[in-house]
Amino acid sequence: KQSDAQARVVLERALRQIAQMGLTSVHDAGINVSQDALYRSYADQGKLTARVYGMIGDAGADFDQLSAKGPLTTYANDLYALRAVKLYSDGAL
Repeated sequence: KQSDAQARVVLERALRQIAQMGLTSVHDAGINVSQDALYRSYADQGKLTARVYGMIGDAGADFDQLSAKGPLTTYANDLYALRAVKLYSDGAL
């Protein structure tokens, strides 16, 4: 499990790579509560430089918390959305 500092470093590296490749939006299949908070924080601070379409990673406690208010169709000028769920069955989608 990553610390908050490690998660920020990884996100910043990913955002740099995304920008270098010319990508303007990505999907992140498997978001948990802390990753959701990080994306929202970066979006609020103007540091989320690509649109992120997030998917809650599986059912369980994270799903319960993240879906409590329904899908997040848009956040921070369409920079972030969380409106899908990635489910696993026998190691596959």
